[in-house]
Amino acid sequence: MHAPCTGVRRTARLLRRFSKGWVLAEDPQQTIRELRVLVVEYAKQETLEPLKGLGRYVAWGVAGALLLGTGVVFLAIGALRALQDETYPHLTGNWSWVPYAIVVFGSFLIAGLAWMARGKRKTRGGGER
Repeated sequence: MHAPCTGVRRTARLLRRFSKGWVLAEDPQQTIRELRVLVVEYAKQETLEPLKGLGRYVAWGVAGALLLGTGVVFLAIGALRALQDETYPHLTGNWSWVPYAIVVFGSFLIAGLAWMARGKRKTRGGGER
């Protein structure tokens, strides 16, 4: 077992240990500045770049959701107009609310089925979410 090295012996030991081009820093402040730059660059690499990728992923998801939502609204309005045209003499007056109720009920039914299908797909993968 070796006694702890101090002072000149420790420096000589470290210089021998790093004889393949590694030397001790002559200016510790410069080493600290380089370490700080290295840590900052590493933090940017490991946090900011993945967040940028996540931002693009979220942007495409939001754009897709808005377009899909707009399409569903247009389909619901089209279904409402079709119901109103096809049931014209029968569902008028006090019964004019029925096509609206059918479209709202149908929209909620489709949304519920999509929600249930989403839940089944998640649990089928074996994850504990």
